[in-house]
Amino acid sequence: MQHTFSSLSSQATSICGAVLLLGFLVGCDAFGLDGPPPNSEPHPLRTADSTVVGPGLQITLRTPDTVALGDSFRMQLQTENPTGHPVSVISGSACMYRFGIYEGDETVPVEGAGRVCAAVQTEISVMPGVRTRQYDLQAARASSNAAPVSPGAYAARAALSWRIDGAAVKDTVETTIVFADE
Repeated sequence: MQHTFSSLSSQATSICGAVLLLGFLVGCDAFGLDGPPPNSEPHPLRTADSTVVGPGLQITLRTPDTVALGDSFRMQLQTENPTGHPVSVISGSACMYRFGIYEGDETVPVEGAGRVCAAVQTEISVMPGVRTRQYDLQAARASSNAAPVSPGAYAARAALSWRIDGAAVKDTVETTIVFADE
């Protein structure tokens, strides 16, 4: 009887581990997910803000200037490694960036911006070249029973908190995006 219980416990642990691994691989942010070219969208993307971190990694944020209330749009983060060699980046969570739409310091819970990130240290080797990560958002509240997003200017922001070559790196790229009446 004890052998059967031990075998079932081992199988349950394996299944649980496989489900967690699948969630980690499918639901987590990673470099290297390429999307369409920056201006092939109904709301063309513009380079909004850029910063250089660590040994030369360039982080660039692209957003549209204006989006009609209720419309879908993309926010794009690009990581460029021009160093010619891989750069090891360690993040305190499985999401390499925290991004969102803000009104002042308050998060505006727009559709598509909510993400759950495993609180696990994650190491990524950023290979030489350009890697792009896109986020599909909508100029509407994430909850159907929340007040609608008001027309106006909001901040699109992506923050990173990494360790590169043992040094702490914290930075933010940010721009203004306007949600307009149609």
